[in-house]
Amino acid sequence: MKAGACCKKTAGGVLPGLLLVLVPKCPVCMALYVSAATGIGIPFVTAKYLRIGLIAGCVGALALFVWRRWKDWRGHDAGKSDRGDGQGKRAKFILWKNF
Repeated sequence: MKAGACCKKTAGGVLPGLLLVLVPKCPVCMALYVSAATGIGIPFVTAKYLRIGLIAGCVGALALFVWRRWKDWRGHDAGKSDRGDGQGKRAKFILWKNF
């Protein structure tokens, strides 16, 4: 695997996790951050829903990251055979098909 591909896969889990840690705990702080970053003031209710949406997006991205890693891990495990010959599922299917 190339170093760039490995870094992209890792960043897919680190960035949403870091953003989730940095999300302000109160909507007033969220409104303050948006105002400081963009110069546009937003109402309290908008900041509340923006915060909830940001948290949901981060949790969803982390869930997707974990699911992809689990799928990759299961893919490496699925090729192993009980017999230890490295044939894996294909060999089991061929043996079943012949009987």
